[in-house]
Formats: sequence, C-alpha cells, structure tokens
Amino acid sequence: LLAALLMAVVPIHVMHSKFMAVDVPATFFVTLALLFAVRITEGHRLRDYLLSGLFAGLAAGTKYNAGLVILSPILAHFISNKARPILRLVSPKMWAVLIMGAAGFLIATPGAILNYGQFSRDFAYEVLHARTGHGLVFAQTGNGFLYHIMHSLWPGMGLPLLILAGIGILYAIYRRTPADLALMAFAIVYFVAIGIAQVRFARYTIPLLPVIVILGARPLADLLNVRNWATRSLASMIVVLVVGYTLFYSLALDRVMASTDTRDQADRWIRANVPTGSSIT
Repeated sequence: LLAALLMAVVPIHVMHSKFMAVDVPATFFVTLALLFAVRITEGHRLRDYLLSGLFAGLAAGTKYNAGLVILSPILAHFISNKARPILRLVSPKMWAVLIMGAAGFLIATPGAILNYGQFSRDFAYEVLHARTGHGLVFAQTGNGFLYHIMHSLWPGMGLPLLILAGIGILYAIYRRTPADLALMAFAIVYFVAIGIAQVRFARYTIPLLPVIVILGARPLADLLNVRNWATRSLASMIVVLVVGYTLFYSLALDRVMASTDTRDQADRWIRANVPTGSSIT
C-alpha cells in the first residue's frame, strides 16, 4: 500500500501521465507482469506463468524495451523451482511464458506480422536511434548510468524518495529472496539497456518505478510492523516526510502544467499585436 501511495505521487510519473507518454501504459503492463512473476515464486501456478508472459508481451508491444520484464518470470521459475536444471529448462510452464509473451506482443503490435517489412524497418530505425543518439540533445552528457541517476531519477523522484529507494535496494540485496531477485532481474537489465543508449530522455526511467517504490517501501513497512513504539514512530515520521515531500513536489509541477502553455501565450500575443500578412524572423 505504501509503494502504491508513492507511485501515485512520484513527480515524473504524474507529469508524463498528463502527457500520455507511452512509457506510462508500458509501466502499467510491466507492473502486472512483475506481480505475476512474484506469484510464480510463491506457488508455481500455471495461471501466473501465463499472465506474467501475457503482460510482458503487452509491455513490449507498448514500448519495445519494456519487454525485458519477461526476464522476471523466467528467473522466478528457475530460482524457486526445486526440480533439476534440465527439467526446469524443458518445463512446459516456462515455455508458456515465452509463448504468451509472443502472443501479447502480437496482440499489441499486429503490424509485426501484417506489415512485417515496415515493422522491421521501423524497429531497425529505433535500434539505430538509441545507439547513435538524438542529434545534439544528449551530446557530451557523459556516462549514461550516472546521467539517469542524476538527471532523470533525482529530479524525477525527489531526493528523499531516491535515498529511500537506495536503502531498499541494499536491503533487497541483503535479503536475496526469490521475489527480490525476480524484481531486480528486470530492473538491472532494463537500467543497463537505457544506460548504454545514447538517447536519454528522463521518461525512459518510468518503467523502473514499480520496482523502485516496492523495494523502497519495504524497509519502512517492516519497521512499522515491529513492536517497539519508538521504532514505529520513527518509521511513521519518515513515511510522512517522504510522501509529503514527493506529493508537494508533484503539486508544484501540476501547478506549472495547469498554466497556459507559453507557446499558446506567444500565439495569442502574435494574433493580437502583429498585423496580418507580417512575417516573423
């Protein structure tokens, strides 16, 4: 519940939800794929394999690299299954993940079959675009991993939540539960993918947010469940601080976005003050 509350107020998520950036619906499907991947570690039900694969495919069909989330159910299968490695590999359940992933992708992107020629050209263009960059926009921006931490996640989440997320990630590394590993399998590989790319829009980090807020919320949730009154009080204060800061940060951005766009302001001024037929250079 705390992770959901944090996700609802993360500034970068709120802002790009307004813009209807493709990263936001992709993150919705990523979240569902991760949910059922974690459930695989709890019971190995066929339904969870099927749904995790399906939503991973839908994520890929919404934003190609979000399809990396399919690594989570695969890893969940391997690390929580007691069978011998060869039996895990040939397990029908694992292959069900891949089949449903392909089905989900084709449901979201039927053009991959119906217009394969155009699809393959456009896909190749996106790969080249990520490798070569976006003109001069991200030229000389240094290391991509540091760039996303300092210029995407920090301003996109706010420092309190970023610190909390860092603590949560270290806590997850310490615990190393199958569920933690399933979540981090996607997060690590996805972060590497956007870190080595030369196109570095901040919104590319949005699919990481479900993992970030879940891992960040858990240490606090554990502290809130201890019997010691002082510990619970301290954890409660941290929750109020982090959620409050992040909420007001988002509200400040909302206020800016609710104002008239400067391009519209300029258009109105031009129409009111510049004679018809004039040119603007």
